[in-house]
Parts: sequence; structure tokens; C-alpha cells
Amino acid sequence: MKRLIIAVFLLLFLVNSFLVFAGEECTIGVAVGKATSDGRPILWKNRDISPKYFNNDIRYVKGEKYHFLALMTVGYSNLAWAGTNEKGFCIINSASRDLSGTRKKGPGNGEFMKMALGLCANVDDFEKLLQETNLPGRRTNCNYGVIDANGGAAIFETRNYSYTKFDANNPKIASQGFLVRANFAHTSNGNGGIYRYRRAKILWEDAVENNSLNYRAVISQFARDLADTNGVPFTLPVKNATDPRHPYAIETYNTINRSSTAAAVVFCGVKKGEDPGLTTMWSTLGEPIFSIAVPAWVSAEAAPITLTGEKGSPLREQAMKLLKGFYYSSYENGKERYYLTTFGLPNLLTQIHKAEDDIFQKTEKFLAEVRKSRAVDRNQLKKFQDRMSQQAFSELKKIASRNVEERTIKVGVFCGEGASPVCVKETMEALKIDRGIVPFTVSAKDIVLGAMDNLDVIVFPGGSGSKQACNLGARGREIVRNAVLQQGKGCVGICAGGYLLSSTPIYPWSLKLISANVFDREHYNRGRGLMEISFTDLGKTIFPEFNGQSSAFLQYYDGPVLVPSQENDLPAYSELAIFVSDIHLNGGSSSGVTPGKTVLLANEAGKGRVFVSAGHPEATPGMRWMVPRMVRWVAGRKIIPYPEQVVRTKRDTTEILFTAERVKLEKQLFWKLVDNDPAGKIAALKKLIALRSRPALRWAIGLLRDTDKNVRFAAAKVLAGSEYTPAIDDLKVAVQLEKDKEARNRLTEYLKKLEKIVQ
Repeated sequence: MKRLIIAVFLLLFLVNSFLVFAGEECTIGVAVGKATSDGRPILWKNRDISPKYFNNDIRYVKGEKYHFLALMTVGYSNLAWAGTNEKGFCIINSASRDLSGTRKKGPGNGEFMKMALGLCANVDDFEKLLQETNLPGRRTNCNYGVIDANGGAAIFETRNYSYTKFDANNPKIASQGFLVRANFAHTSNGNGGIYRYRRAKILWEDAVENNSLNYRAVISQFARDLADTNGVPFTLPVKNATDPRHPYAIETYNTINRSSTAAAVVFCGVKKGEDPGLTTMWSTLGEPIFSIAVPAWVSAEAAPITLTGEKGSPLREQAMKLLKGFYYSSYENGKERYYLTTFGLPNLLTQIHKAEDDIFQKTEKFLAEVRKSRAVDRNQLKKFQDRMSQQAFSELKKIASRNVEERTIKVGVFCGEGASPVCVKETMEALKIDRGIVPFTVSAKDIVLGAMDNLDVIVFPGGSGSKQACNLGARGREIVRNAVLQQGKGCVGICAGGYLLSSTPIYPWSLKLISANVFDREHYNRGRGLMEISFTDLGKTIFPEFNGQSSAFLQYYDGPVLVPSQENDLPAYSELAIFVSDIHLNGGSSSGVTPGKTVLLANEAGKGRVFVSAGHPEATPGMRWMVPRMVRWVAGRKIIPYPEQVVRTKRDTTEILFTAERVKLEKQLFWKLVDNDPAGKIAALKKLIALRSRPALRWAIGLLRDTDKNVRFAAAKVLAGSEYTPAIDDLKVAVQLEKDKEARNRLTEYLKKLEKIVQ
């Protein structure tokens, strides 16, 4: 055997002496039969790797002495990352950087595992292989986990020239009969993956104590575990996200199930005396929470049909499609961060578990019959594992199709130069009304770095259309256009965003995503105020809440007056609402321009959809829900109703445009808010709200910190009545600092009204 080992060793060196897999971080565990509920040993690995190597499948390989099944990366057939051979010997690993050495020749972690699968019949053989390759040395730096058909189970912390064995059968080393590892060695001083290690240890300890440690628990629970760094499982969906910019979302860097998890593999060994050919390899290809486990046996002399293929596993590809509906990335401080949105995840996992449980039950029944017959038939095993793999693939497709409407809509609100910070904040808050939407801000830098690939919809808010265009740059503008026209993304423009999306000939910087031009461009600064609009019959199909109403009211601030364009190849836009108000307050604008012109429109654009509002629904109490409705339309999602608390289409009954006299009055009232007279402050605030002064709500936030409690009450009442959720954090502080119990209760009541909107 030694001569054969040397020959294989040299061959691996010649072929792969410089091949290293970056980012290999895994979580592993091994248990002896006495620790499991069915008396069979278990070996487990969650394989974490950089996206470049995500394409993993299962291969049947004819080894030097023994044939085996192995988890491999497509295109790297010389490496195995987990496997079992015909003798019932199984092996996995986790990289351990604190075991790194200087050796640059010899087999690396994956090469050595493939060698072992082809040469070793049991744990003792594996230890001999390590001894015989200590010199001349290896490039190994990992924790190898192994089990065999004789009850052997161990972890070997392996360096370039040495190793340390941890025998899971030795109660002094493994008091409960199991061992777990992440990315550090117990013989060194590292701490890689320490949170995963601690969490895995707790899971395995609890399972052993409750006599529930078995392959099902490892696949269904451990491999899919999502817990914080304190080891506390996240309650799904996560309502109180750690980062307020990412509601319902968590980062999975320190969880066992991670965004970098390419597969999970669990080997269920055999009891002493059972046929080693019945050692079962359970493979969950793709991130575990989005995939279904499938059984396989070396004795079938083939990998399950949907777990392998020339270009990879079809089942893994299906899992990746499902995954994309739940993950998004965000560039923060120059670094790309990945977020898992948990909205809809509980229902998804329920479906995954139901489909998987059926496969578990059928497999257990099948194995019981095979063990009873004491005959392992290759064709019988192959037929069964293929049937289970096809069932898993079919169920995953069904789950994906059912979950399209339940997937969160990932919406980026542009926050670059030219986007008004107030408009950005109010748009973000309006989007939070819809539980199915995950909003976050995106900059021009984010867009050119690839953020559009992770979005369903992008919103360009109020501010300055030309400045937003300048900030995007030619490259950013082209990326947005391609995302809509070629990739089918949705796009919403509000006020300035409408200018940006238009096809106006004199705007060389416009995105030309709507078949509309800006009319009377010279007098764009025509004024502001609460304007009257009228919905068309088509508009009421998207906004049925306005059925039976002849008019509605929206905040307006120098928004575009839109007319049909002949300047592009886009289909004609659908007019959803028109101006009723005649707005000609400033800039030399003339009367009669706005009435009858388009104020809300939508159109198809290539593979995508676009929506534009000349007004500001996000800044209009009772109408803010229109923003998430627009997003749902451009995303091609089902229109859903919103609570009566936010849908108040009859709150306003008359237009209030800011004439010179009203502008002057508004300024006078503002100065009274910073006066020393509490009664005067309250009266001024009430008048500002009656005027529908848009800035008044932002000014009211400061009054929450007034020294007079009645002023604080008045401000809180106004903010709650106007659904102004941007004030939630300030109102929380006001409650926290309020010393008067009765006053605190009143403030808390207003706070709860606001929180109810976004919970």
C-alpha cells in the first residue's frame, strides 16, 4: 500500500501543486453510534466557500482501491470535499487557518480527501495514510472528520507534517460521544468561526441529552440553523433587525447556515455487522434553507440523477433560483455585504421540511426493507435514489413557483447627489407600510458596483433630476436603463425622478424610460401645495381605493407636467391620473397649463415596467400607501390592500396652493414654533397642519423635546395623526425621558400608533 500511496501522492503533486481554494470555511461534526438515537454514527459538514466555487455536485468515482461518492466542485474533478466509499469509510473537513504551515508541495485539503476515499477502508487506514505522508509532507491545514463501518469516529487536526487525533469513542476526549469543529484547531490558538462552533456544540449537546441526535436533526435543524452571536435563534421573520436600514433582514456571516454555504452533507453510517454498502450519503446542494436533502449510496454505482451533471446539479440550480428571491447585497463603506430577508422565510421552511420529511419517511421504509432482505441490489438502490432526487427537484420547483408572491420585493431608493434627503427618508418610510417590501438606500457608487443585480425595483425620489443624472454618470445611467429594458427590473420616479425618466429631447441626460416629455420646461418651478387630481378609469384599476371619488389630493412641489412623447420606441404610456388644479404660482408660469395634463402614468419599457408621479404621495398623509402600490405594479406583483390607518383617501377635500400670502403666513407660524409661549406654539402647529404645510411635520419633531408637556403632547398627536413614521425614533426618546407617568402613557399611545404602521 505504501508504494501505491507514494505514486498517488506524486501524481497529485504534479497536477495540483499550486491549487488552493480561497474562503473555505465550514462547520463539521462527528458522533459515534452510542450518541445517536438509532445507534448509527453520523458525520456532518456544512461547506462554506467563496461564490466562485459554489457549483457543487455529487460524483461517482472509481478510486485506486475503492469506488466512492464525493461532493465536488464542477470543473475540479481532482478534489473531493466530502465523500463515502464502498467500505463505509466517510470523510469531511473544515479548514483551520491556525494549522497553516510553509509547505508548498504535496496534496492540499481536497486532494488528500480524494486520495483517502480511494485508499482507506476505515479510520485506522486513514491514520496510517497520515503517518506515511507526514514526510515528505502535505499542504493540509484542516480538521478532518471520519467514520467507518466498524464504529470508528474521529477528528484529525492536520498540519503539513503532523496531526493530532481526537477519538470520539474516547470518553475523556468526547464525553458525550461527539465532536464538532469550525475553523480553528484545539491544538492551536485560533478562533475562526468561533460563534458557529459554540452554536453547533450547543445543538449537538442538547440533542444527545434528549436522545434526538440523528441524521434528520442534523439535516433539518443544525445545517439550517440561524442564530445570533449569543447563540440565540432568530425568531422568524425578524421584525427588529439589527440594522434599521435593512428591515426583516439579517447578515448570516456568523450563522451555521450562511450566504457562503454551498452544500450540506450528512453521512449516516451503519451499525456493526450491517452491510457497509448501506452507508447513506445525504446531500443538500445549495444553501440548506433553500434546498432539499437527497439520499445516495456508493453501491448504486452512480450519483442521483438530479445531483450531478456535466454542468452541475439541476437541483442545486433550482435551489439557487429560490435563494435569489431572499438575498440581496448592499455596498457599505466600500464593502459588499449580504443580507437574508426573513419575510416569507417561515412559510418557505415549512414547505421545505414537509417535502423533505416525505423523502425521509420513504427512505427509512426502503432501508428497513433492504436490511430485512439482507440483499443490497445495485439497480434497486439506483432506481430509488434517482426517484428521490427527482421528487426533491420537482418539489423544489413547486415551492419556488408558490413562493414568487411571498418573496420580498427588494427596493433601492436612490440617495446620491440630487436626491433630496427628506424625499429619500419619506419614501423609505412609505415603503415600510408594505410588509412584503424591503427598502434600502443605494448610491451611484453602489449602482456601478452591481447593486442593480440585487434589486427588483429602483426608485428615484424628489430633488433634482439633472443632478441625479449627473451623479449617476453615463455609466450609471446606462446600467439603470439596461436593468429595466433588458433585465426586467421595475423603476419608479417621483417628482424629480419623473424628469429623470422622461424622454424630453432637451434633456440629453434623461433615462428615456417613459414615453413622455416634460411640457413647459421653462416654468418648471411653478409652485407647491396640496393639489387636486382626478383618476382615470384605468388608474382606478391600480388604485381601486378611489372608486366612487371624483378627485383626490396630493402634495406637489415643482413636479413635471407630462405629455405624450414621440421621441422613442416605447409603447404609449397609460394615463392614470390628471391635474385638476391650475398651478401657476411662481417662475412666470401661465394659467391653464396644468389642468388635464398627466400627473400619474405607467408604461412598459422593454422587459421592465416604469411608473411616474408628478406629485409627492410619500409626503401626503393618507396617501403614502400609493408608493408601495406603485412598486408592486412595476415589480409585477399582486396588488394587496393596506390598513385603514394609512388609506385615507378622503382626508383632504380641497386644494391648498401656497400663494405668496400663504408662504408669508407659513414663515410667521414657523417662528412661533420657536417662541417661548407654549400656547402660541400649539396654536401655530395646528394652523400649519391645517395649511397642509409639508415641512410642518418635520418641525413638529423638535417640539417633542419642548419643556412644556402640552407642547410635547400636541406634537406627538400631530405626528401620529399624520402617520409620520420618520418620527418614531424621536418619539421613543421622548417616552424614555418623560418622567410624568400619565404623560408617558399618552406619548406611548401615540408611539404605538406609528409603530403599528411599520410592524
